[in-house]
Amino acid sequence: MNNQDISLPTDVFLKLLQFGQKNGLDGVSYEDLFEFGRDVGYFSETELNELKSENPHAWIPESVAHKKKWNLISIFEESYRKAGLPEDNLVLSVDSYFKLLEHEELVLARENAKSARQFSIAAIAISFISLLVALYFSNQPIRVADKQYEGIVRQFETQAEKLNVLIERAEKIKSAFPHTQKK
Repeated sequence: MNNQDISLPTDVFLKLLQFGQKNGLDGVSYEDLFEFGRDVGYFSETELNELKSENPHAWIPESVAHKKKWNLISIFEESYRKAGLPEDNLVLSVDSYFKLLEHEELVLARENAKSARQFSIAAIAISFISLLVALYFSNQPIRVADKQYEGIVRQFETQAEKLNVLIERAEKIKSAFPHTQKK
């Protein structure tokens, strides 16, 4: 049996990473780590008892429990100890911490994508409804009240009068300079 024969379910792996993150730089003992592994279903009670009876640094190649142990320990490392911690405390490895961060970012991105999709569907629905309303009203005859019609006519007449005044002024200026007229 090789290491690839022992699969770590994603949810168990995630719980183990979160456990390591929760313990931070204070770390966790081998015993606490193995018990947590049992609590989340990674180790059976028999495997846990086998590991507790051995030296935590022991490696027994034929043992499934030991293969699982070394897979689990690969998530953690002993190299970042704080002063005053027990010798064998483990902390989440930097690589494992970044894997957890990447997972959290992926979950957040999926949530944001789902939210954006919902907003885009709502926007498309609103624009479609707006199009239908615009089409409905564009096929309706335009009704203008008599007062509105009279106001529009007055506006046109006023504008026409102003335009006539401007044309008359232009003609006077043009006649004042006869040498500029085209022949």
